[in-house]
Amino acid sequence: MRCTNLCAERQRLLDAYTESAAALSRFGQAVAAAAVSYEADLFQRAWDRCEGARLRCAESRRELTAHMQEHGCEFGLFAAAASNK
Repeated sequence: MRCTNLCAERQRLLDAYTESAAALSRFGQAVAAAAVSYEADLFQRAWDRCEGARLRCAESRRELTAHMQEHGCEFGLFAAAASNK
């Protein structure tokens, strides 16, 4: 079944992906800060947290993409944009 607008599940998954991408960005900044500190333990902890955030972000993206393909929500995005013209 193809939906014609943004469904609630896609919105939930999109919100989760947005949050995980923001977390990845924050942890990436922490890795950069730890790198200039020259403290190996601090850097390793920051790296491990960043890697965890990267994996969560990738999984969120996979879930969002799978839902869009299975449910047809990607077509709703184009339909909504066309109706705004």
